[in-house]
Amino acid sequence: MRYILCHWIQEDLDEPVKIYSEVDEEGHELRKVEVYRDGTADYATQEVAVGQAGLALILFPSIEEINMDSETVAEEISPAEFKNIWKKYVG
Repeated sequence: MRYILCHWIQEDLDEPVKIYSEVDEEGHELRKVEVYRDGTADYATQEVAVGQAGLALILFPSIEEINMDSETVAEEISPAEFKNIWKKYVG
């Protein structure tokens, strides 16, 4: 399992600024939390999507591929960090 935090550098208040993803070994996104500038969040799993969040329909790209876009900065995070974010926003 991989856990990715992607900072989305943009000014649109209707779009998230941080996207946390749980990705399996094959590259399928399993859970996601999208955090907005105002501190609210949407989330998605394979069974549920809340707000605008939705899981990727294609295999998750590498961190290097994500970082090729000048509007995104991605990094791998620990399972514990993802768990804390999930607990904070989802319960």
